Amino acid sequence: MLAATPLAQVNGDVVCAMFLTKQFWREGRFSFLRHCSSNVASRIISQLSCKDITYEDLNLPCSNLFSVVNDNRSLKKALMNVESYEDAEDDDENVKDIYKYILKMHLKKSFYFHTDRIKMYSEQDFIIKFWAYAFETFFGDNQNLFIHWGDTTPKSCAQNNLIIRLDMRMMMMKNGKFLMDTANCEYAAKINSSKLYKDRLKLVLSGYTYIKNIINSCPHLDQGDILSIKIPYLQIMGFKAVVSIVRIQDKGLLVTEDLMRFTFPFTKKQIRTGAITQLIKAFSLIKHLLSNLENIIEEGKIDDDNDLMKIITDESTKKIKSDLKLWVEDIVSEANGDEEEEEEEEEEEEEEALRFLIFLLNNVKIQPAVSCYNKNRLSISNMW
Repeated sequence: MLAATPLAQVNGDVVCAMFLTKQFWREGRFSFLRHCSSNVASRIISQLSCKDITYEDLNLPCSNLFSVVNDNRSLKKALMNVESYEDAEDDDENVKDIYKYILKMHLKKSFYFHTDRIKMYSEQDFIIKFWAYAFETFFGDNQNLFIHWGDTTPKSCAQNNLIIRLDMRMMMMKNGKFLMDTANCEYAAKINSSKLYKDRLKLVLSGYTYIKNIINSCPHLDQGDILSIKIPYLQIMGFKAVVSIVRIQDKGLLVTEDLMRFTFPFTKKQIRTGAITQLIKAFSLIKHLLSNLENIIEEGKIDDDNDLMKIITDESTKKIKSDLKLWVEDIVSEANGDEEEEEEEEEEEEEEALRFLIFLLNNVKIQPAVSCYNKNRLSISNMW
């Protein structure tokens, strides 16, 4: 690693904000901005965007040669340059291995990227052939992090009566034991608007339960700590991906926003225009967010108040636990009724959620995907 480590900054694009009160919350239906004019909604959303996040970009200097890749000869030269690079730290080795993996795939298994073959890929094909190696290589050597694959339900979701199964979970470990969930990912074989919003709803709701779990299990968090909790999640559709976060903006107000889009490069042009380095930047950002989250959790379990001074000043030494309800609400679900009624309600809620998200994309001018909305048809191509 170079002595002067490059830093990068990212600004968030607010996707949605929701009040966590029973008045506005019902099985993931968030609709308070529908009642505002487009100007008011836009101003509210712009105020909710998070500040710049500065993180360490873990790309290596040898990635500079990627900009000249246009044929197999230049691809082989870039690969030789990567292989000859001397690792300085473990992070360097992990990044180097990802570089080699992608370059070798384009050099020796270019048929993986043939259009007809890509059309045949399932969700599991994309995970096994492309994404799993990258994630396990970059994050897998951290003994305090466990990447859990397969459709599994987080404990915090089950505790809140949410039956949510997630394709990939990043879990914090301590001394080999599970501590809590910290990040999620949902995969899909193709870019599809219905699955996009359905998966995003799952990721936001599960992220919300993680925040609730952190606040509940860390009794010594102050207001600043709670506001700095950012739960990262990823949505990956085919070769395209986006890193987002869920966080609390204020008491009872939750915000989710996109931070960075990236791609698993499937053409030489994408390699040449920086897709590999963008992928490493995204992983670097996730690592930074997880590290900050780990610090918040560790510090939130320690009481750093001066109990001796409290005794001298005749103050109570008993820690007053923050009222959890001021920050997070229980997730409210309707009582079970007839199956047909439930199915009709679910369909209505899905349609309403989709209509509201279309409203946001159409009216909130800071959202990059606004230009994709065309009257009665929603195209999400430019979002990815």
